[in-house]
Amino acid sequence: MWEPTSGRLLRTLEGHKGRVAGVAFGPAGRTLASASYGGTLNLWEVESGRLLHTLEHGNVARSVAFDPAGRMLASSGGDRTIKLWDTTDFRLLRTIKAKGPVFGVAFDPQGHTLASVGVGTVDLWDTNSGQLTRSIEGHTSAVNCVGYSSAHRLLATKGLDDTIRVWAADGSARVAVIPEPASDWLLPGLAFHPHPPLLATVGSDPNTAKDLRNRVIHIWELDPAILLGQVPTPAVTYTSAKIVLVGDSGVGKTGLGWRLTHGAFQEQASTHGQQFWLLDQLRKTRADGAQCEAILWDLAGQPDYRLIHALF
Repeated sequence: MWEPTSGRLLRTLEGHKGRVAGVAFGPAGRTLASASYGGTLNLWEVESGRLLHTLEHGNVARSVAFDPAGRMLASSGGDRTIKLWDTTDFRLLRTIKAKGPVFGVAFDPQGHTLASVGVGTVDLWDTNSGQLTRSIEGHTSAVNCVGYSSAHRLLATKGLDDTIRVWAADGSARVAVIPEPASDWLLPGLAFHPHPPLLATVGSDPNTAKDLRNRVIHIWELDPAILLGQVPTPAVTYTSAKIVLVGDSGVGKTGLGWRLTHGAFQEQASTHGQQFWLLDQLRKTRADGAQCEAILWDLAGQPDYRLIHALF
């Protein structure tokens, strides 16, 4: 813990059994939470440095975040889970199953939504129900950190695809893409200033060699009025169902697929490989605007392909 005005080291907190991957102050500034690769979360008293409590996240704990009221703590890790804890009695409130390892979490300024990042997507969760409300696509590689602006309606993410992306806080639109070379390391480092629209990121200057990246801090000045007032990149809400035809070769899978998608029978030769069709009769737009599609997959039935298809 450091004194920011002078840079003086105030104290060193010890007690984790693995490397420390994330820290977060409680909103009142009296408590510090830390997450470690040993799978534990430690809560410390800031004034004395005393260890107050240890929580077991399990597997690798990568990040922690307090909700704005300080009543809830979120933790995430390599076990594909996000855990929400009650900070008054240290009770586990809820475990959220994610699609992959979760590298970072952040609460929105109201505490109603928790954003998480990991392998490719930015997921928004309802903190009361634990339900996924929106999954935002845009990054083309792993996303290692996320943060909300407390004073402006902005959400920022940083990925290994050499970009910082700025979104409307509700995830409805992407409002900016900032190029920033990234390394191959999942080094977290993104924070909004509490008041002015400034964003700090751990990054790299252009044309920096891979092994020398993530050695500078960039501070970006954002203009929320322009970003949120411009015509944003529209968000498209999309969902698909996959229907797979499997069976021995020569039993008519391709003929059936053709009949379902084209409305007429046509004799088909035995295929080697896989093909797919969109089923127009199952395409629809939901009341909430989501575009729904069904995709019919035809997989070759020869024995040599079965292991490949099972893996696929």
